[in-house]
Amino acid sequence: MPHGTLLAVDHQGKIRQGATNTEQLLGMPLERLLDTPLDDFQPGLLAAVEKLVAHTTAPVSVPAGDRSGLQLIAHRNRDLLILEWEPEADNSP
Repeated sequence: MPHGTLLAVDHQGKIRQGATNTEQLLGMPLERLLDTPLDDFQPGLLAAVEKLVAHTTAPVSVPAGDRSGLQLIAHRNRDLLILEWEPEADNSP
């Protein structure tokens, strides 16, 4: 099984790209997520992430919300917001 998965969100908050293993970790097939608002998938996540990445170019750790057992890392890559979910390490805080 791949280590993690990712979604790429545009400036309008729509999911534009993602990993093919999205369903394995996030429970929703990529085909259903593409071109839909991130808030439809996980309400409030976009606003929380935008607030944290607004003042840095470095990746930031974000609460994964209702995705138990996963950690979420977010960063910007040009015009896209990249969200990467990975299984939490046993020693993570």
